[in-house]
Amino acid sequence: MYCTQPGRQYRVATDSTLQIPQAARPAPIGGLAAVRFVADMWALTKPEINLLIAITVLVSFLVAHQGSHLSSVFRLFNTVMGTLLVSS
Repeated sequence: MYCTQPGRQYRVATDSTLQIPQAARPAPIGGLAAVRFVADMWALTKPEINLLIAITVLVSFLVAHQGSHLSSVFRLFNTVMGTLLVSS
């Protein structure tokens, strides 16, 4: 197909020039893929480092704490859990 303007003539493509692939289907998770997925999630959470952080926070809290009250246990739990959630 040609498109003309005064003094010029252009050839215009009427068909798509790009080949668009069909939507890729996600691979089903099973067998070895599931094991790799769990291993990857385990590595992302860095449990060894988080354990060291939790121990450090626990010891620091106990050293800084004076007295023993029931509210202290609640504060200790919230402090350690909050630190673990932030560090993960």
